[in-house]
Amino acid sequence: MVFRCRKRNRFPGCGYSGGWYFVTINSKFHGDVFGVVINGNFIENDFGLIVRRQWYWMVDHFGIWGDEFVVMPDHVHGIVFIPKLGAGLDLPVQKRNNLSKVIGAFKTTSSKLIHEKGEFGFVWQRSFFDEIIKTKNQYRNVKRYVRCNPRNWRGSE
Repeated sequence: MVFRCRKRNRFPGCGYSGGWYFVTINSKFHGDVFGVVINGNFIENDFGLIVRRQWYWMVDHFGIWGDEFVVMPDHVHGIVFIPKLGAGLDLPVQKRNNLSKVIGAFKTTSSKLIHEKGEFGFVWQRSFFDEIIKTKNQYRNVKRYVRCNPRNWRGSE
């Protein structure tokens, strides 16, 4: 009998409760769930609008900072900054936020709203992909990648 372990998707020893993060969240079933890319421009549908609104709700609700963000046909990319508690920042952070908690709330609320719109089969892929942004150069590269994602989408000209 072969047992397969699920790949660890968090950096060991990192609490993900303070810092800059590049996040990718995929829908479980690929396809044009949130809209389509035409000539390098993303045209969102009603579900894409829900996802975009919930991203901004997440940023506001958790008192984190959202930077570059894009909705794509079957996934989203975004950059967020989660302030550390006690960092001397005057932010409306009242309890400890970590990346998993924040993204979990985004996925739960956006799924609920998409289901209410009639797409009962919609599901986010389990977990999400993240990268800790450690340098200014890495930040600039990630920001450019997110911004250019629609132009680089498969089939875009």
